[in-house]
Amino acid sequence: GQVEGGRKISSNTEASGRFHTDWLNMIYPRLKLARNLLHSDGVILVSCDDGEVANLRAILNDIFGEENFVAQFVWKARQFTDARANTNISTDHEYIVAYARDDGFSLKGVGRDESKFGNPDGDPRGDWMSRSMLGLATRDQRPNLHYDVVDPLTGRVFPPNASTGWRYSKDKMAELISEGKVLFPRNDDGRPREKKFRSEMRSEFIAFRSIIDGVHTADGTQEIRSLFGVDLFAFPKPTALIASLIEQVAADGDIVLDFFAGSGTTGHALLKQNAAENLKRRYVLVQLPEPLDPSNREQKVASDFCDKLGKPRTIAELTKERLRRSAARIDEENPLFKGDFGFRVFKLASSNIRAWEPVAADLESSLLKNAEHLVQGRKEQDVLYELLLKLGLDLCVPIETKSIAGKSVNSIGGGALIVCLADGLSKDVVERLASGIVTWRTALAPAVDTRVVFKDSGFADDVAKTNMAAILSQNGITDVRSL
Repeated sequence: GQVEGGRKISSNTEASGRFHTDWLNMIYPRLKLARNLLHSDGVILVSCDDGEVANLRAILNDIFGEENFVAQFVWKARQFTDARANTNISTDHEYIVAYARDDGFSLKGVGRDESKFGNPDGDPRGDWMSRSMLGLATRDQRPNLHYDVVDPLTGRVFPPNASTGWRYSKDKMAELISEGKVLFPRNDDGRPREKKFRSEMRSEFIAFRSIIDGVHTADGTQEIRSLFGVDLFAFPKPTALIASLIEQVAADGDIVLDFFAGSGTTGHALLKQNAAENLKRRYVLVQLPEPLDPSNREQKVASDFCDKLGKPRTIAELTKERLRRSAARIDEENPLFKGDFGFRVFKLASSNIRAWEPVAADLESSLLKNAEHLVQGRKEQDVLYELLLKLGLDLCVPIETKSIAGKSVNSIGGGALIVCLADGLSKDVVERLASGIVTWRTALAPAVDTRVVFKDSGFADDVAKTNMAAILSQNGITDVRSL
């Protein structure tokens, strides 16, 4: 429904007189919804360029609160200078703005480089590393950090650096020297350094840098090319970028939601990171089925690829295809990883259950029209998944289907929910169907009480419906409902 006159309402062309307004009207409801969906310790990361970053920060401050700002990462997206820049400025960066759901959030941090630690002198205190003792303040700013350091063995004097001073006060420095934690240079032109022991590190991690370098848009393009053989998307983000952020903010079992799936980089990156850490994070990707126009030069390759696959010409189809191909590759490259590579596809639709909207002047006709209360043309699977939503069950819960008395019966969550939406449940069928459901439920042995749901209009009459409830109740299944 986000199309008006053949154009996306969220279009943001440079010719638009409401350039910033169009974009803000599109992004605001998504950000508002994102905050409602976030877990209390969740975080949102929004990619943006110079064109809207100021507006983005303002709108995120409004929705999430300025106090929940985490960071504004600068990603060096371009590896080489843009020779086509008509302003003689090569824009090499993009931003990733992060806000927390509530205060108290922090990133995981980056693991320390253990190769920097060693114990060449056999110090009984264990491995150590050498680090600079330069401070961060001039004499005017921190006079207590500007003093001479004297080597107690040689008497050599090391004056402070005029622009930085020392890292520690004079008393703290004297304490470190007495403990043998200051390394004095052999030559006069060297500087004393601190002997920092690994056991004294307060954390296993160091801070994640706000400037992200070493991975570029060209890497994302190469990933698409290696999966599909052609360049389907312009400037796709590399999985290494997204995977590094997922590692920082999402723990085992967490769900990562991407409102703008595009080529499916987030799903691809999450699977890679899961395999690398042997974890079970999950993803939800949202992508409008935006049509691809073969007459558009920038979309022709992608459009032709959809034709080759025999799929509709939409971005969503390419998103799904990338998830399939990347999952197969990651599975092949990580034979020891036993995580789940599958995904289910859902499309937004109105309810399968017709709303009761009677015409007061003609109630008889209204009753007859609503005798069948399910929307015509909907499949049994459509109704089943709406039932899962309304009961608050996970859409990825295991579903097993079998035929009992010639009717399709679904077991959800190992027998926690059993659903039969078949028609033609007459008295004779009901007895065999009920017996089969009881037997199946006994074999499944769910840890919770089983709820059984039928389609109300599927029963031939009230006698069949009553018999079904009675037989199930006699066998310990008391939660029986009709839809």
